[in-house]
Amino acid sequence: MRLKYIRKRVVIANDKVLGVYNSDREAIQETVKTVPRGTFMVKYIPIYPQKEKIRLSPVGNVITYE
Repeated sequence: MRLKYIRKRVVIANDKVLGVYNSDREAIQETVKTVPRGTFMVKYIPIYPQKEKIRLSPVGNVITYE
């Protein structure tokens, strides 16, 4: 299942995947139309997760990888 989400942003809330997007901006803009801010998170799915560092966004609710 992970392979179909590689290099995508996955929106998660209540242990469910709400959507899959190509950018953080797109993920947030589309998700806030139906879900309140602060109740979901956006996770980037990297190619090699063990080699990448997690950085929490100062905006909140966005996890990116460097």
